[in-house]
Amino acid sequence: IFAENEDIAEKLFLGLATYAEGSPIYVDVPNLNKSAIILFESYQMNPIFECIAMYTTEPPNIDWHQVFAVTSLELG
Repeated sequence: IFAENEDIAEKLFLGLATYAEGSPIYVDVPNLNKSAIILFESYQMNPIFECIAMYTTEPPNIDWHQVFAVTSLELG
């Protein structure tokens, strides 16, 4: 979920969640975005595992404040 702010991220999340139709929802939340963590915790979501990104060079220049859930762990 990529959004300019928490309100937009929440609207996107709630819209996408309707497709789950009662199934569990999983999101990969970057720990650099504390607002994202607070947002998903407000829906009683809890961490189940952690993943650490490691780079051989400088990490990419990403505005993590606009990344609320990554596309996939493989893509970032």
